[in-house]
Amino acid sequence: MSIKTVVKKLIGDKTIQTVRNNLLLMKHIGKPNVEGEPVKVIHQKGYHIFFGYYDYLQFSEDNTKVLFHKVPINADPLRDDAVICYYDLTEDKMVEITKTASWCWQQGARLSWIPNSNEEILYNDIIDCSYVCIRYNITTGEKKVYPVALYDFECGLNYGLSLNFSRLQRLRPGYGYLRIPDCTAQEKAPSDEGVFKLDFATGEKSQLVSLAELAKSVDGEEPFTHYINHISISPAGTKFSYFHLWVDNNNKWYSKLYVCNNDGTDNHVVEGDCKVSHYAWKDDDHLLVTCYQGSKQFYELIDVNDGSKQILPHKCLDKDGHPSFIESELFITDTYPLEDSMQELFVCNLNQIDAKKTIVRVFHHPFLTGEKRCDLHPRLSNDKKQVCIDTTAYTRTRSCMILKTRKEEGLYHD
Repeated sequence: MSIKTVVKKLIGDKTIQTVRNNLLLMKHIGKPNVEGEPVKVIHQKGYHIFFGYYDYLQFSEDNTKVLFHKVPINADPLRDDAVICYYDLTEDKMVEITKTASWCWQQGARLSWIPNSNEEILYNDIIDCSYVCIRYNITTGEKKVYPVALYDFECGLNYGLSLNFSRLQRLRPGYGYLRIPDCTAQEKAPSDEGVFKLDFATGEKSQLVSLAELAKSVDGEEPFTHYINHISISPAGTKFSYFHLWVDNNNKWYSKLYVCNNDGTDNHVVEGDCKVSHYAWKDDDHLLVTCYQGSKQFYELIDVNDGSKQILPHKCLDKDGHPSFIESELFITDTYPLEDSMQELFVCNLNQIDAKKTIVRVFHHPFLTGEKRCDLHPRLSNDKKQVCIDTTAYTRTRSCMILKTRKEEGLYHD
């Protein structure tokens, strides 16, 4: 038995983590919490201000209003509602819109502006003990309720995609919702769970992917527990991608990345050799993904039609992040807290190995861990000139920070 293992047994992982976090705080004394030039920081004492994931529209069409959630410092998604707000950058004021009971620390309420709109938003909530999606007009107060909570929606609002958010929260805390118990908890791979399609025009719901069918490709004598996460619709809406994940009895998890047509046909694996963590559609034929293979981390570009893969050789892309495309070859991404607990946000070019532009480095409070951790999750404005991140750089609570993407010669081609 190693000395490290003996020490762990004697004092416990929790104590070790506490000591480590305090050392990080001590080492950071006298150093800047922010290395960069924020345009605006949205913060309110006593509250967490955050948006959530990186794949939805936080900025209104004219880029003057920025959506976010507001919850008390000690908020619990099981009992506390989140206030949905926007910040008016023109008038420099915070506006409360409504509340929701369906939110989590990593993805919020899947809050988003409707594309090409300055007035309408979508978000998930609970009505009559059921998860729903609400279309809300911030000017008139008009609401339209859809019968399922959505994970993603097609930009023309022809359809949306859903999953079991209670099952997701149980198996991946911080990504689903707590208010409604998971009625599938005793089932390893329910046939009537998976990916569901909502027709916005009719309100009809249909199943496109079945967990039971996915399970057949990996289950052995001892079946695993299966679930789905991270559904993402391609730019033109013709396809969608998703994670099929499964967990063994020792809570070790495995994954495959699938791509499927929007009618449920041609459902196939595009990455099953590596653990894929995050991804972004470059166009309808290519996905940029972050991968883990053993101790190695890297980005790769996948052709979803023929399955070919290209590992990006950029030295700056050796850590997991949350990418989004600015232009066809240019993307923005971030890091988790590095050795000094600083998180980095930067711009990278697919075709220029040594070209990297750091936008900001911010301090992550080390005592926010697990599902309460604060990832940057960068969200671009519609004109791609600004980006907003969630950060704990100013206090132990979350703030939203807006920065310029800094179009620099050598990275951009205007």
